[in-house]
Amino acid sequence: ICELLRKEKSIVECIHSTPFENLDIIPSKRNLFVLKKEMLYATHGIQQLKLKTALDTIKIQYDYIIIDNHPDIDLLISNALICSDLVIIPVNPDSDNIELSDSIEGMNLTLQNIKEAIEEGEISQIQSRILITMTDNTKTDKLYHDYLRSAKSDYVLNANINDQSEPVKNKDMFGGFVIENSDTKTGYNYN
Repeated sequence: ICELLRKEKSIVECIHSTPFENLDIIPSKRNLFVLKKEMLYATHGIQQLKLKTALDTIKIQYDYIIIDNHPDIDLLISNALICSDLVIIPVNPDSDNIELSDSIEGMNLTLQNIKEAIEEGEISQIQSRILITMTDNTKTDKLYHDYLRSAKSDYVLNANINDQSEPVKNKDMFGGFVIENSDTKTGYNYN
């Protein structure tokens, strides 16, 4: 993604096939912070439109394009929001006290930033959904589920991702990917 946003490579050169039918990826490198700094100080072009411009050239070839971002508000997130129709915000039960939860605070901040960006005309109308992650059927998890379903019922997805208590020890057996349609492999729970 760094080479793409720096215009060092075309989007076609950045797309990598995977062992899975109909699944391609554009990986990122660990030095994304350098790219963010470069974009912040760039004096040419509209930095927030770089990803949209690149994706517009290939989006007809795909049913879905999923952009996985870190939980932050910066130019990379702005790029992702501008070309998105739907934002999925992962929220994990991270505290016994919901009011002090970093996850809930981050979710509220993200929803507020999206709302402000729409109101200010920076992005077009975009849907937001909340995905509850890292659940393990504890009292804390139940409190989170109840809180989110009552406070944000229009946003909360019916699906959730269970906590994976035992990490995958041999990712090479999946060709570097851990994607299986089985609760025992991934912890996915489709409700």
